[in-house]
Amino acid sequence: MGAPEDIRRQFEAQAAYQDFEVLPENWETVLLFLRVQTQWRTGMSGVVGLDYAAVERDCSIYNVPLTPELMDNIRVMEMAAMAELNRND
Repeated sequence: MGAPEDIRRQFEAQAAYQDFEVLPENWETVLLFLRVQTQWRTGMSGVVGLDYAAVERDCSIYNVPLTPELMDNIRVMEMAAMAELNRND
């Protein structure tokens, strides 16, 4: 899939302790999201979104083409994560 071997091994080690499945076509998206998971922009109301410059920079560093499809997939994960991060229980 083009993901660096060290990142893939790190993710696989973490995944061994959790119950979830990643479809092969979503693998690159999950790896990218995990790498940028600390790059959130925040405001007075909480998390407002990922820093897209950091997403682009990460793709460049790891030689991952930032296609429209990959960016759309990251946005889907971003929205789901924001709902959880900003949830007021």
